[in-house]
Amino acid sequence: MELRQTAVPREEVFLSRAPDAVADRVAAALSPAPVDEYRSPRDSARLQRELLQKEIELLRARIDIIRTQAGIVVASGAACVEVNARAQLGAHPFTKFGMLVGASYFLTSVLKKLPFGSIAATAMPLAMLAIEYRRNGHGQ
Repeated sequence: MELRQTAVPREEVFLSRAPDAVADRVAAALSPAPVDEYRSPRDSARLQRELLQKEIELLRARIDIIRTQAGIVVASGAACVEVNARAQLGAHPFTKFGMLVGASYFLTSVLKKLPFGSIAATAMPLAMLAIEYRRNGHGQ
């Protein structure tokens, strides 16, 4: 499986100082007004609203970029997992994985049925003899 390279727009495009119509109007409106010009409270509120709308547009663009990048990361991560599984398990990784799960279930059920109490009771004296043998210096 091949990983495709997808062009992701860069965030710097939205953060650059490139002038556009709204930014120019907002910058001109926020620049100091000449003495003979009067700016009404309504005009100031309108200019602030335009400035906030521009900031909202920039934030939405950044969120879209992050969503696109996250989608690409998730897609490439899933592809990498599948490629790694195929490299480790061969042509049919899910069949082999299923067989592994079935074998482990079977082994677990067999081990549950074994009488470990009697096995441990039989092995305990042998383990104690081995410990005594090593304490007395015979095991060196």
